[in-house]
Amino acid sequence: MKRSGLLVLSILLLGSSRVLAGGEIFGKVTTTAGRTYRGPIRWDRNEVSWQNALDAQKEKRVRSPSRHTDLPPIGREIAELIRVGSWTHSRFSIPFGHLRAIEPLGSGRALLRLKNGEEFKVLENGTDLGDEMRGIEIQDGKAGRVKLKWDQVDRVEFEPDPRAGGDADMLYGTVETRRGEYTGFIVWDRDEALREDLLDGDAGGDRRSIPFREIREIRRRSSRSCDVVLARGETVTLSGTNDVNSDNRGIEISVAGLGTIEVGWNQLKRVLFADAPAAPRYQDFNGGRSIQGTVVTLGGESHRGNIVWDDDEERSWETLDGEEDGVEYSIPFENIQSIQKVSDRAAEVTLLGGKVFVLEGSNDVSWENKGIQVTESGRKVTVGWDDFDRLELGRPEPAPGRRSDR
Repeated sequence: MKRSGLLVLSILLLGSSRVLAGGEIFGKVTTTAGRTYRGPIRWDRNEVSWQNALDAQKEKRVRSPSRHTDLPPIGREIAELIRVGSWTHSRFSIPFGHLRAIEPLGSGRALLRLKNGEEFKVLENGTDLGDEMRGIEIQDGKAGRVKLKWDQVDRVEFEPDPRAGGDADMLYGTVETRRGEYTGFIVWDRDEALREDLLDGDAGGDRRSIPFREIREIRRRSSRSCDVVLARGETVTLSGTNDVNSDNRGIEISVAGLGTIEVGWNQLKRVLFADAPAAPRYQDFNGGRSIQGTVVTLGGESHRGNIVWDDDEERSWETLDGEEDGVEYSIPFENIQSIQKVSDRAAEVTLLGGKVFVLEGSNDVSWENKGIQVTESGRKVTVGWDDFDRLELGRPEPAPGRRSDR
């Protein structure tokens, strides 16, 4: 386990002695040596379910500002034709369930093929791609558990999990914070996602490694320790590792109808674990669609069409990011009903289910937003944050192949 600062939540994984489920990432991995393995996949340790996201960067060419304003009109036209645009990088995060395949393109680069036929070339951003990733584990029916490095992988092809069963071994429960309570699938310290994973810490001078399946509750005690309530009734105070103190990298909670929430150690009050319900299956994802909605300006003008938010997010599975009371949110646009600017530094986000958050702390929801682009009737209109009033997305029609009860 590495040291860092936030807690993160996610879901599933593979193991040899637990209930099999259809919510796990499943597929076929072909190596550069020509070997093929098929089974449930654990990606970079903390991505184990279809709703977990692959984090990367996407490249976008932007036009360089012209420096030829002193030229006559014909000269400026020629300069405009020959000037080369520059590349910018932006965050790219997509749930594994929308992917059909991943093909490494060398160190830190990959081609992503989506279910809807779209393709994206992306770069590493963290440890999900490239030489820094913590490996790809696959539980093959014949070879057993196989762990591969990035440079050993030629192609990963995803498919529905043919096995049957529940999702009882995913970490799931209610996280109580200073802001409120959130119930969903949990990944602890960017590592532990299943009940078979271990919580490490020191108790009375002895190192303890406790399987999460034996833990009923974790209560933050201080910046240096926590109380762990075991299923059999015993309470153990642990300290001394980043699993159980402020060096924890985060508790990430995947909440249905909302998105992903990251809770830092200082915001944490307690976690109460429970049996996991069924997680989304591969068939519940379709590759996504364009963001569609109506942008209203402060002057009352309305523009309806396909949306590109912050010159970046343009697909329904891409996320609006921000924080409220120290809790970080990543909310897919497909879960949002409206975004209302409340100041230069914040926006009110209303979900389809009616919940409301006032988010700040990112360029998605502040004056640093690079503009909201609307394509209507073939014409592109860009509304800057100064002129922006609100975006109305509403509830889209259920897409084929996706559950409408989520």
